[in-house]
Amino acid sequence: MIGYLTGKVFALDAKSLILMVGGVGYELQFGCDPRVRFQVGEALSVYTYTNVREDAIELYAFETGRERDVFHRLRSVTGIGAKSAVAMVAAAGADDIIRAILAKDEKALLKLPGCGKKTAGRILLELEGAFDSADLPEEWVADQVAAPSSALDLVTDALLGLGYQMVEIEAVRPLLSKEEGNESALLKEALTLLGKHRS
Repeated sequence: MIGYLTGKVFALDAKSLILMVGGVGYELQFGCDPRVRFQVGEALSVYTYTNVREDAIELYAFETGRERDVFHRLRSVTGIGAKSAVAMVAAAGADDIIRAILAKDEKALLKLPGCGKKTAGRILLELEGAFDSADLPEEWVADQVAAPSSALDLVTDALLGLGYQMVEIEAVRPLLSKEEGNESALLKEALTLLGKHRS
């Protein structure tokens, strides 16, 4: 079983990426459009999981070991397959999913692709106790008590409502102006950046 790969991006499209490792090209599935995050020729190291089905063998890729761990937890939930689990991790990231489970935040889980109320309920029920605060980044632990939404959070919600995927939003968030407070200006800036990513 392949668990980790290091190489260079050889080709990519909307669904997969080919990583060239020692003259061999591995087709990797990220659960999102890899063109948003990677470029041809870029050096890349990923954790992997081999998903064997009756009609195909798929190699799912994760940028961190934490993402792969959360993927395995989600995959253990009744009704969630490997394809759905990898899409959820790609859309929200491992830390946000862990935080939602710890906070029993059904609303946050409902933003995950393919996650309805029934699936969100199963995640909260079946993964209760699967994580604790030690699984979160230290700077988040002090933030467990509910806090007012920042302008960036409000803009993120607005973009999700417009149909953008979390992975696209996360890619442009670091590029947004650092001064918060003006949601409409931030939203306009985010839409401009997202337009460039999609073009």
